[in-house]
Amino acid sequence: MSKGRLIAILLGVSAAGLLTSLVLLMPLGSTKQIVAIVLFGASLLLYLLQVRADPDASRRLGHAKRELEKEIGELNQRLSESEAFSQSIIDGVPDPTIIINKDFSVAAINRAARAECAAGDDQQFCYRALHGRDGPCDPANHPCVLKTGESCKHIQVRDGEDGEEQLVELRATPLYSESGELTGAVEVLHRLNDQERLALKLRRAKEDAETAHRARAEFVATISHEVRTPMNAVLGMADLLRLTALTRKQKSYVQIMESSSNMLLSLVDNMIDFANLEAGDLVLKEEVFHATDLLERVLEIMGYQANSKGIEIAGATEHEPDMQVTGDFERLRQITINLVSNAIKFTDKGEVIVSVAVDSDSDRPATLTVSVSDSGIGMSDEAATRLFEPFTQITEPLESQAQGSGLGIAISKQLVELMGGEIKVESEFGRGTTVWFSVPVTRVADADKSVLEGRRALGNRRLLIVNDNPKVSAAICSFLEPWDIGCDVETRPDRVVGRLAAASDSGYPFDCVVIDVDTEQADRLDLARATRKAGDMPMILLTSIARPLKVGQISSIGKVRCVNKPVLPSELRHNLRRLLQVGVVESPLADDEFFRALRILVAEDNPINRRLLRGMLKSLDFEVDSVNDGPSVLFALRDKSYDLIMMDCQMPGMDGDEVTRIIREGKENSDGQPVVVAVTADVSANHREQCLHAGMDDFLAKPIRLDTLKSGLRRWSIMAESRRVQLPDAAAELQVESNDIIERLRERAGPVSGEIIDEYIDLFLDDTASRIDILRTALEQRDLDTMRRECHALKGACLELGVSRLGSCCDALGKASKDRRVDDLSPAMYRLTAEFDRVRPMFEAEKNRSV
Repeated sequence: MSKGRLIAILLGVSAAGLLTSLVLLMPLGSTKQIVAIVLFGASLLLYLLQVRADPDASRRLGHAKRELEKEIGELNQRLSESEAFSQSIIDGVPDPTIIINKDFSVAAINRAARAECAAGDDQQFCYRALHGRDGPCDPANHPCVLKTGESCKHIQVRDGEDGEEQLVELRATPLYSESGELTGAVEVLHRLNDQERLALKLRRAKEDAETAHRARAEFVATISHEVRTPMNAVLGMADLLRLTALTRKQKSYVQIMESSSNMLLSLVDNMIDFANLEAGDLVLKEEVFHATDLLERVLEIMGYQANSKGIEIAGATEHEPDMQVTGDFERLRQITINLVSNAIKFTDKGEVIVSVAVDSDSDRPATLTVSVSDSGIGMSDEAATRLFEPFTQITEPLESQAQGSGLGIAISKQLVELMGGEIKVESEFGRGTTVWFSVPVTRVADADKSVLEGRRALGNRRLLIVNDNPKVSAAICSFLEPWDIGCDVETRPDRVVGRLAAASDSGYPFDCVVIDVDTEQADRLDLARATRKAGDMPMILLTSIARPLKVGQISSIGKVRCVNKPVLPSELRHNLRRLLQVGVVESPLADDEFFRALRILVAEDNPINRRLLRGMLKSLDFEVDSVNDGPSVLFALRDKSYDLIMMDCQMPGMDGDEVTRIIREGKENSDGQPVVVAVTADVSANHREQCLHAGMDDFLAKPIRLDTLKSGLRRWSIMAESRRVQLPDAAAELQVESNDIIERLRERAGPVSGEIIDEYIDLFLDDTASRIDILRTALEQRDLDTMRRECHALKGACLELGVSRLGSCCDALGKASKDRRVDDLSPAMYRLTAEFDRVRPMFEAEKNRSV
């Protein structure tokens, strides 16, 4: 055979093999056509070769033709079997299923889809087979898997065979080649059964509930913000108004204004807490307070509401009310206000008595118990069981005129249980109600210095209480007797002068007489005048903020002071000291010896709130500058250094978070980082975290009260002092201190190489840094025991090396942890961290010199 013929035969066989390979790569629908083409091409090629070949070549070509036909037949058989197997797989899927190409054409379709979609043509497009459309689906309705390349599913409503609407879920999954190219997709139509429809309904109900919850939470947060902003001006200006010279009537007006404003804020707090409790987002705080502080705050807020209804409200104390304890003061106040408000609502005559007790036994944790008793209409046992249910109205006949939602009482129960306490109700229909709760608290070790001094000043005094309500009289006596003040009660005015004379004759006279002139004022004022004629007896007149006395009614009596009801323990004791001329009347800042001369900048866009905050700070003798937007803060810092910035969070041009981030970058203030305090009406936990994350140091919620501002200034002054940059005059002192510390370190190391000193330095710096990290974590978790232990260990290492100031900072933080003075922990931690940052360069410089 010639070489040319051999090449022709090989080319023919190769072409046949190539065409056979194409058969395997072609879509399933075109198999028969390709096989026919291959056979025809092979036959034609072999025929041409035979014509020109010799007899031997023709024989060999005939044999090759038969072998090729056999191989093609086997391939065709295997291909048919593969098609049948693939079809059997998708036919086994019970739901209508199709496989589509990139051009939307149907590559394969199962038996269920043929019956469902009547797709008789394999080349039909998916949008016609599944959706009955003439073109691709609108991406606005649902995403197309061939466009996104991602799996998707969505629910459709279709008409069933019986004419009823059915829910159908369309699922689409993309197909990719080995090279990662999108080649097509698998689409499945699934009719939802009863169980799946129920699950879908529940899922959608859950999503709707979550959406409604978010909307409600946003609404409550917005309402809270909008209410707190104007209330900030109302209550703040009331605080400033108190500091001016006011008449008795004007003071009563201020107290009424404060009481009503606080009631409104209490309602807003209830709404926020109800939403947070439902979401599980409410976090309790710890702060130090006296039990009497809780009592007084509640009486201040609720006094006008009670007196305006013509009923008495009084506070009583038991056990050790002046004990300092640690707990969530604001939540406890809120719970008590809710209980008192409910008691006033269902009481038309008589009294409401609020009792606070702290029971401290060495064998168990301290317990704070608050009881609210009223002489109202009471309730049945069935109504009592529903008292703590939210949005439940009590519908008994006598209560029809004083129905309420009960939201505050329900929140109170949840808050008490969150604190680990319990709340109970005792009531008898027509005879009044008593609701009490008790929660565990932590006792603060050290007694309050002012309490001890007050007891010494008023000890062994004797008072005569003139009041015709024995419960109110007993309540007043309850917070005087713990101060070693003897109290006698007289209910008949005509016997007062005689009792005063008899006591004087017996050698144990009364030191003061307290007369309630709120009822039958003319008779009681006559009693006060008769008492004055009988002797030079100091007198305290108890009056109502709703019905204050006129100045002319008491000016002629002399040596008399008036106290508004409800009687506050601190106010009564203060007036006793003034009348009896014992103790020292302290100035507003007398107990703030650690206040520093802070350079303060107020950033607030609201002119009323800006003026208010400036007024409050100036009333405390601070010099203040103010700006009205964020960019102005940065401009002010370029011209002057500030220790403290009171930063409103929402300002035009640039919000407080953004301004704080720029300040923290250190570009605007070369004299140390100022303390930045967020001033905002948004009291949510998320907003608090957002402020702290932006670099702010503390959080002051509106409305701002003067006492709250004073308390904050104590902390911020300590923070500011620890951040101030070392001045030139202090640099020399720092160098002397550094030399002393390094010299002590060399003495400890002895006559050894510098490597030993370097080891001392590395050990001290690494150990101190590690302990400070532990202290930070413990502070966040309020793990006071760990803080105390770490401070003790770190203090020993500091004293060993002669780092006395750092040791003092450890001692201060350790004592605050031991005494559970929670408010002092953060300032003390700032001092410790700042002092370590100050001394670290000393050791690092010495280490570099020894290298």
